[in-house]
Amino acid sequence: MDLVKQFKRYSQIIPLRLIGGICLAMCLLVGAGGSIAILAFNLTPYFWIVVIGFVVITLAMIVPLCIVMFGPYLRDIDRMVAGEAWVHWQYSEKEWQQHVANRNRKSRKEPLIRLSIAAGLGAALALVGLILGGKSKDGYSLLFAGLVCVGIALLVMLVLWLVDGGATASKASKGEVYISGLGIYQLPGGYLPLFGYNQVTRNVEFIPGTPAKLRFDARFRVKDYNLLGTSYNDDQAIAEITVPEGHEAEAQALVERFDTEIINKLPRAAVN
Repeated sequence: MDLVKQFKRYSQIIPLRLIGGICLAMCLLVGAGGSIAILAFNLTPYFWIVVIGFVVITLAMIVPLCIVMFGPYLRDIDRMVAGEAWVHWQYSEKEWQQHVANRNRKSRKEPLIRLSIAAGLGAALALVGLILGGKSKDGYSLLFAGLVCVGIALLVMLVLWLVDGGATASKASKGEVYISGLGIYQLPGGYLPLFGYNQVTRNVEFIPGTPAKLRFDARFRVKDYNLLGTSYNDDQAIAEITVPEGHEAEAQALVERFDTEIINKLPRAAVN
């Protein structure tokens, strides 16, 4: 029972859900690939021992690492729910639907465009392979490669849809948002870290309007495989939170607090 409870607690963290979804997708792909390999190359069933062993060892390495990495976020959720959040907003039904619609549009648009392009290219490759299939072995290879590209793109789309939390949030009539210096906890929806491995939130902006919004921009560290060492890519919007009516001054104060207590104290490389 405690194990189930802990699983539910960790499943609130959106990046961890994404890792779990990717692991599940990889297991499915490895299983499908192993089945095809056994049928195509007449491999012995012992091949499955290698495949399953690889999956088990991988999970045994990932799970403890995730528990250590994401533990601080669980403690942050507990602190915010206990009353230590920097802000805690409760939304009316109309405000919540506006917030969820804006959140889903922002969080899904760019990844879905890229995956749709990948699926389209895979479908084109599969079509070429289908046309050439009866004439050469290369045609069958192109067909298989194209179908694999389409399958992976569709699988990733499904994973992103399930782990994002937008579907769950959309079904709720009302909701609430907690914000701390470490993360954003949307209930229902999940917890989004503002800082983490290779991620630094370096800008929080108040956007006036009806409704007003808070925009969080992060910079993700990347490794250059040359003598330049570590660098940071351009800023990316990781969250846009609708400000409930009447809380605009509180939102502006929150921006000032982020600037004073966090952003102005970041290492120079993370800011410039």
